[in-house]
Amino acid sequence: MRKEIRATLVLIEFNPNLYAQRYNTDFHFAPLDKFPFIIVYWFDKGLNIVFIASIFHSKRNPDEFEL
Repeated sequence: MRKEIRATLVLIEFNPNLYAQRYNTDFHFAPLDKFPFIIVYWFDKGLNIVFIASIFHSKRNPDEFEL
């Protein structure tokens, strides 16, 4: 699982707009392929920095996740 998280983070680092923004927010949601997790992040274009908000288990109640 760690390898897949790292690989996804590298993809995000080099192409922060690769994954879609959702729910009328600035947050992007990057699902992992082999594990039921989603990396939630936002990209500050002015600073050129990616901020990871959460690595969220997709089987959990989405109401428990706060943006």
